[in-house]
Order: sequence, then C-alpha cells, then structure tokens
Amino acid sequence: MFNDLASSNHVLIVGGSSGLGLALAKRLLREHWMRNVAGQGYFVQERERLYVTIVGRDRNKLLRATRDLIEMAKRDNVHVVNEKEDAEENFRWPYLLSRNTSLLRVVCDATDMEQCRRAVKDAIQWHKYVDWVVCCAGCAKPGLFMQTETSVFLEQFQENCMTTVNPIRAVLDTQLSMLSEQESKKHAKEPSAILGGLLGGRIDLSRIVIVSSAAGLVGVPGYSHYSGSKFALRGIADTLRIEMKPYGVSTHLFHASSMDTPGYEQENLSKPEVTRIIEEGEVKLWKPEEAAEHLLSGIRKGHYHITSDSNVDLLRMTMNGATPRNRSWLETLLLPFVPLVEWYYRSRVLERLYQQHVPKSVYEPNYPTPVLRRF
Repeated sequence: MFNDLASSNHVLIVGGSSGLGLALAKRLLREHWMRNVAGQGYFVQERERLYVTIVGRDRNKLLRATRDLIEMAKRDNVHVVNEKEDAEENFRWPYLLSRNTSLLRVVCDATDMEQCRRAVKDAIQWHKYVDWVVCCAGCAKPGLFMQTETSVFLEQFQENCMTTVNPIRAVLDTQLSMLSEQESKKHAKEPSAILGGLLGGRIDLSRIVIVSSAAGLVGVPGYSHYSGSKFALRGIADTLRIEMKPYGVSTHLFHASSMDTPGYEQENLSKPEVTRIIEEGEVKLWKPEEAAEHLLSGIRKGHYHITSDSNVDLLRMTMNGATPRNRSWLETLLLPFVPLVEWYYRSRVLERLYQQHVPKSVYEPNYPTPVLRRF
C-alpha cells in the first residue's frame, strides 16, 4: 500500500514520457480512478490524492504523454480539470487530470546529477514528499564487441546506470535534508538527538523500483555494453535493498523482457543479425502495458525480483545470489533442475546460434575465425 504522506501519494517516474514509464503512469492513474468509482483497486486508499511526476529529457515527448493521459482520462469518463488555458503546455504547474489526481512534467537529463536535484525539488515543491521513485530510463545500442567503440560502453553506463543512481540519490538527499531540518527544529536544544531521529525514523520514501533487463541476467551476443550496464544495476539494487531496509524502504528489481516501444524500434536499426536470430527464437515481445501490469503485480506481492515471463524467471533462479526468493519452497524443489536450464541456454541457444551465424567480418586479421564445435 501507499504510505499516507500528508494525505497524498507521490510517484516519481524517471523515463515516464514513453514506453514502460508512461504505461506505468497510466496504470496507476486508472487504478486510482477505478478505486474512487468502484471502491476497489490495488494500492490507493479512498479519498487519497495521487500525484504522478513523469521525468524525461524531451519536452515534446512529455507533451505527447500528457495528451495521451488526457485522452485516457476522457475515455474513462473522468472529468479533466483544466484550471488554466495553457495548462497542457505549461510545465511550471501541475496538470489536474481530475479533482484527486495531478500530473507534473519535468524536463530533466537524468545523466546529470544537478538536473536531477532540481527536478526532485520541483516535484516536491508541488507534490510533497516522493513516496515511490521508479527508474525506467535507459536505452540499448546493440553491437558486437569487436565492432563497438569503447566510447559506447561509457555512454551505455551513463544511459542505463547513472539514470538510475542520480534520481535515487537526489530523492534521498533531498528528503533526508528536509527530515534533518525537521529534526533540528524538534531537537534544537539537543543536537545529538538529530542523528537518532534520522536513523530511527522513516525518510518519507516507501519504494525504490529499478528497471533492469533480462540481459542483466545473461550475456547475449551483441549486448556486451548493454548487458554490462544492466548487470551493474543488479549490484546496485542488491546493495540498496539492504541499506534502505532499516529506513522502511522496499527495493524492487524488474528484469524486464523485450517490449514493443519506440526505443526497441530504434534499437533494431543497429542490431546485429546474429542477435536478432537469437531473440527471434527465444524472446517474446511484450506490450508496455503488459509489462507495467507484471511490475505492479510483483510489487503487490512484495517480490524483490520481478519478471514478465517464466523463462526469465528460471534464469533469475540460477543466479539469485544472497537475495530473497519469490517462492522459496517451490524454488528449492526446482534447484536440482537449474543446471539443465543453465546448460540449455548456454549451449543450445547462445553459443550454438552465435557460432552458426556470427559474421566473419567481425574478426580482425589478428583474430582467428571461430571453430564450430559439435554440441
């Protein structure tokens, strides 16, 4: 459930102008409207306001997302409150989608920490504390290792890691600073009590949601830089889960499968043929709306690891590490079969298909052509 923070709930979605982030915003808003109409829903309690902040670097995409949400509200017979004539295009003010839901759009490049700090301050100015921070921003620029410039590796880590690290750190820094000010006023005569107030209390944040990828569980030819950045997110999330738990903050890691988004279409423009062949045989393309439902379902169940399909969940079981399992008793029963899953994906899918379809042009004169082995 959402926390009751001054009778409001605030979800900040980084990468909310399209794809999974926009689909998640739609799902949360629709659930809230249904709750108020039918008295039932997943998260939001009756008579609570829902604040949604979507963050993106492209103003035009944010504007299109706004219009998309307005159209959805009208289709759901929600009375759209428009207090200002230019409210749709005026990003300085929240847009009231209904009397108990409002939308704030913030233009921000999440790879820039200072922009993230300003974005969080703008969001808190209108929408009070951030209750959820959801990091959906990221992109893939496929290419085989030997055909990829090293600068692309730096770009991918910026696009996929720092767009998660910066917003989370900005939210925590800002809200800890506000809590520190409150504790300072409360314990003005006892400065030593401030630290106890910080450690003993909450930081007005209930959930951190990090969107990784199935490529953060298994290395796929053509995704060495992308997989590397997503594997890094796994390490960040695993650590955050432990560090934030004493503050009452739940951390969730979504191993997203491929989704039919504008980003996926752009990704396909540079995708190596061998990568395409591997994906066509093993990967299902989900709609963002379906993925958003899978994500919220996992959060509702309290899962740390969240996936969209059983194949990815099996891969997750093979490298669960020192993190909570979703269904401990079932996964314990399945553990004897885990080596078979590992063998299948390693030998029958990844290595075999790559060696069959790898282009010879990948290898420089000093590198030997791969020797095809029997499996």
